[in-house]
Amino acid sequence: MQSTSLLAIQTMENLIFVTINEQPLSLQESLQHLKKAGKLNIVLLEIAQQNLLEREIQAREISEPTAEMVEQFLLEFRLQQQLTSPEAFQLWLLKNGTSYTEFKQQVSFRIQQEELKASITADEVQNYFDQRKADLERVVFSRIVVDSIDTAQRLKEKVEQGADFSQLAKEHSIVDDAIVGGVMAPIIRSQMPEVIRGATRLAQPGQLIGPIEIEQRYCLLKVEQSLPATLEGSLKREIEEQIFQQWLTDKLQQVVIRLNTSEFTSHVDKLI
Repeated sequence: MQSTSLLAIQTMENLIFVTINEQPLSLQESLQHLKKAGKLNIVLLEIAQQNLLEREIQAREISEPTAEMVEQFLLEFRLQQQLTSPEAFQLWLLKNGTSYTEFKQQVSFRIQQEELKASITADEVQNYFDQRKADLERVVFSRIVVDSIDTAQRLKEKVEQGADFSQLAKEHSIVDDAIVGGVMAPIIRSQMPEVIRGATRLAQPGQLIGPIEIEQRYCLLKVEQSLPATLEGSLKREIEEQIFQQWLTDKLQQVVIRLNTSEFTSHVDKLI
């Protein structure tokens, strides 16, 4: 048994793993390069993760997608990436160092991984959403940002006296959204800076907040609209992804890797 193990190690050491500028490198030499560059654990983590996912897919008996499903995914991908012509798609494949056959295999695995994600998260998504619903609410603000507290206070007084917030934003705000009267895209509460989240937690539409100091600037906020969180669309996908990534992290924390080459045979890494 020991001689068999030793033979396997010797074979790995002598195996030509890659050739660079006509110079062959063994698997052992390649691992040494990765170790010196501080990249060995990154590669090992990728291998461990792929192995874990494939084993889990097999254990849950998730079947391979049909040819039609793969082709539909490829079509949508090419449209999103504006690779509609065969020439453009082939050039993209070359730039990414893959072939059409290999890319189809990657797509097939990605579809299986999405089914795995759905299986793992199905019973947890609603509970996750219910516990965090308040922080997942989106709020639409208008803002005026200036570089002086005195200017911010003066503009606040004008708004309180009846001046149009949007017009003042166009005239005085020093950030890009001044051109549209300071109206910002909806932002999820949990993604707000803490100083804004705290100041606006109980604010109602139409309410004026501030001035608030952020990065040595002074901001007046007007609450335009509160949008209650609903478990659908992009928000549901984000929650599923967060649950799935936490599951994956927990699984990988239990992984221990031993490299079976003479230099690394006793080397064991806890990856994350």
